[in-house]
Amino acid sequence: MANPVANLQRTAAEYKAMGQKDKRRFWIDGILNNALYILMLAFCIYTAIQRPNFLSLGSLGNLIVQVAAYLPMALGIAGCIVLTGTDLSAGRAVGLTAAITGAFLQRVDYANKMLTFLPAVTPFWMFVTLLSVVAIGAIIGLINGTLLTRLHLPHPFVSTLGMKNFLWGASLLVTGSQMISGFPDGVMALGSATIGGFPISFIVVVIIYVLMHILLTRTALGRSIYCTGGNMEAT
Repeated sequence: MANPVANLQRTAAEYKAMGQKDKRRFWIDGILNNALYILMLAFCIYTAIQRPNFLSLGSLGNLIVQVAAYLPMALGIAGCIVLTGTDLSAGRAVGLTAAITGAFLQRVDYANKMLTFLPAVTPFWMFVTLLSVVAIGAIIGLINGTLLTRLHLPHPFVSTLGMKNFLWGASLLVTGSQMISGFPDGVMALGSATIGGFPISFIVVVIIYVLMHILLTRTALGRSIYCTGGNMEAT
């Protein structure tokens, strides 16, 4: 693993050896390549000045929980973007799997239980449900990839847009266009419980991020993804 200090020292040495024109280009490229981070930092500073409570522990904890709901999906789409593609159906896939999870984990004594033939919610049943919806999400991704690589649709925009509309309809069928509720306390705890002061959802996201980072930067598959995104014909 590269040493960040050594990389910083090497970059500083290279910067000192640059001419004025190259130094100016260095800063312009740095600002353009990190524009999103700069804008986010400026937004946070402005919000903290206008609303001092923005940086309170309660506010930061709330932000962490909210980000945890979207970051796993963003990490998956990041892989598509590295390949110079996209996935417009990701949000609908999350919605469908969430609807299926909700239908599977309702209490048996809930008056409006959708699937009355399902057993009572136990830790084992929760585990089976989570594995099932992960498999469903993987199948959706496999279909998207097959449409693009085997049926040679012209662009991932086309295949994933069609899948997005299909999943939207499937979600409405699963839920009957109604809100799903009636979950046991154990299920509700997944969204509110903490370990060492950190929400469980945030801890799960950190683990997923580390695994994704290892996949993209420390494996042959990850190198292939970056190479393909950089120049598909040469790769």
